[in-house]
This record gives sequence, structure tokens and C-alpha cells, in this order.
Amino acid sequence: REAEANSDADRLKAAMTSGRIVGVADVSGSMETTSGGDAPNRPIDIATGMVAFISRIAAEPYRGIAISFTDKPTIFNLTVGNRPMNIQESMVTLHRHVGYNTNYQLMHEELINLCKTNNVPEDELPALYIASDCNFDQMDSTLRQTTTSYDYYAGRSASQPQRSSSELWNTTHNTITKMWYRAGYNKVPLMIYHNINVAKSGFEATQNFKGVILLTGRSEQVLKLVLYGEAAGETEEDIVVDGVKT
Repeated sequence: REAEANSDADRLKAAMTSGRIVGVADVSGSMETTSGGDAPNRPIDIATGMVAFISRIAAEPYRGIAISFTDKPTIFNLTVGNRPMNIQESMVTLHRHVGYNTNYQLMHEELINLCKTNNVPEDELPALYIASDCNFDQMDSTLRQTTTSYDYYAGRSASQPQRSSSELWNTTHNTITKMWYRAGYNKVPLMIYHNINVAKSGFEATQNFKGVILLTGRSEQVLKLVLYGEAAGETEEDIVVDGVKT
């Protein structure tokens, strides 16, 4: 298990060394909380700032690309003519589609379309740095931990437990993995989730989740991990898509 965890960290290091990394900023309403301080210390400010920075240091063809996700995920080109946008221009652009719902799966759908359109080979897929408050049960608004139905005998609405947070996260992650495989890729981008809401501890990923790194906090060491990575080697995993093992 430790080797698998190190493998993901090594993939992060390789992505940063090669410059193949794309930043994704959660710009939903919950990211505007001031529990950790007013602007520019809100989660949304830090998320968009980190994503704008990553777009500046990424290598071609990912340089200048940034993604935000709400109910309508958007892929941005943070360049003006032949120059990168400055900080103010980048922040204004990334805040252009701020919303109150999130659709994490649709964000991956948009990215898959971008990669397919540009014929990106699987060995050149970017790592994804996803800055969010990491409420996994809310990252796709179509998923809910409870369902509400009307109890005609009691004469009132009743909420029924549907699935736990871990089950919802597992289902969402597996669904996204299969989306990439159905698009013709035998490898899924490394996903680095960074919980930057200091008021919430987020959820930990178990060692069974390959290709996922979860980070929490705003310390210098956490940011260095994002920028420099750690070490190890890749692992492979069989997955069943539409009844076929790939």
C-alpha cells in the first residue's frame, strides 16, 4: 500500500517536472466563506490564485489553461495575445462563472472533450490540481446522501438515508474513471485534491484509491508538495467498463 501511495506522489513530481499539470478551481458558493478570513484569504481567493499560478508555470500545451467548476464548468485560456494574463486579469476571468452548485463529473467531461479534440495521448495527460473545500458529497449536485419521499400514512415528507459520504465518493470517482476509459484512455489523470477550507477537515482517501492524493491546509509544506511532489513508481489497475475488463 505504501508503494502505491508513493507512486501517486511520484506521478505528481513527474507532472510538475514535465509541466503537465492543469489547475481546477472550485468557485461555488461555499468557497466564499470567510471563516478563515476575509478576501483575499477566502478559499475561493486561494483556489483561483493557485490555479492562475499553475497555468503560468505549466508547459505547452497546458500553459495558460485553467478550469473552474460550478454547475457549468468552464475551461479558460489565461492569455491575452502572446502574453499571459496578469494577476488581476486572471482572477477576474476565473471569477466570471461563480455559482452555487457544482458538477464535478461535467468538469471531467469538458476536459475529456478538450483532450480528445487535441489528440492528447494518454502518456501526456495532465495531472489535475483541484482546489476546493472538498465536500465530496456535494461536488456533484446530482448526488445526495438522503432521498426525500412523502409518507402518505404519516402525512409528511420523510428523508431516507441513501449512501454514505465514502460510498458517494467511491461511486463518483469510479464513474469518472470509466468516463476516461470510454473515451479511449487506458490511464486516468492523477487527481490532487487540496482542501483549502481551514474550517473543514474534509475526507481522507483510503489507500485503495489509486491515482488520488488528498491534501488539507494552507501551510508552506502542503504548497511545496503541490509544486514539487515526492517520489516512487507507477502502478496499474484493472477496471471493468461495460462488462469488459481493461
